[in-house]
Amino acid sequence: MRVSVIVPHYDDLRRLDVCLSALGKQTFPKTDFEIIVADNGSPQGFQEVESIVAGRAQLISIAEKGAGPARNGGAAVAIGEVLAFLDSDCVPEPIVSVNPSGLTCWTTRPSSPRRSSAR
Repeated sequence: MRVSVIVPHYDDLRRLDVCLSALGKQTFPKTDFEIIVADNGSPQGFQEVESIVAGRAQLISIAEKGAGPARNGGAAVAIGEVLAFLDSDCVPEPIVSVNPSGLTCWTTRPSSPRRSSAR
């Protein structure tokens, strides 16, 4: 089952870099997931965001402001059977399981750990 991880982003390059690095360490087979960063017009400019993404994800630009439009824009280009939404300030732990009802993993924000489930 293929998973599309959609990361909405705006103006937080340092945390985006940390998030993408953690996604790169997933134990889930890389052939079974894609990462899409949906940038919401960060003031640093698309090229600066692209330099942080550095080929680790597909980068798209979403003109309409807000995390919702960014998530929707990422979902529109996703090819996975399962969509997983991850904020750019999260540091994901490895995906624990994928089944027809979704995936289970742990994510940690700098302030508190929480269990996440994507469907």
